[in-house]
Amino acid sequence: MIEGTPTTISSAEFSRNVERYISEANTQHKVFEVVAGSNDKSVVVLSKEEYQTWRAMTFSAASDYDEDGDMVSFTKERTGVDNTIFVSTKGHAQHAARIKIAIDPPDSFNAASTSASMTIHDCRVIGEPIPTEVAEQARKFIERNRDALIDYWEAKIGTEQLIARLRPPA
Repeated sequence: MIEGTPTTISSAEFSRNVERYISEANTQHKVFEVVAGSNDKSVVVLSKEEYQTWRAMTFSAASDYDEDGDMVSFTKERTGVDNTIFVSTKGHAQHAARIKIAIDPPDSFNAASTSASMTIHDCRVIGEPIPTEVAEQARKFIERNRDALIDYWEAKIGTEQLIARLRPPA
């Protein structure tokens, strides 16, 4: 393979030469990404730098397809959290179930604005720092509504059912 040039191979080719491609990945610091082709799945072999560039171009903040799936936003009246909360289905995300919290501005309804995430299973904060009071409010929101949030994440319920199941702030 020529360094710096992405190489696309069919999944059949990859399957026939798995050890070779894994060896190249390890010795040449390449990264594998599986993407859907028109009629087949392909394995794209990229350097780490190429992969990061591809991800940035493919999943820009304005079209966060990988992460967002279907998304709904809620205000303090429904959540008890001072900042806007975004709740999404899993979509094509490869991370744990989470909510997004608007940070700048805190009342934004734009999911591409500066935000932080909080995981639903353990309330861990990812991304931008969250003011302590807002983090505590978000934790309480998750604890009150964990089952409904997980069901929505897993697309077991729709937005109307999520809204109906959300428990109001105390």
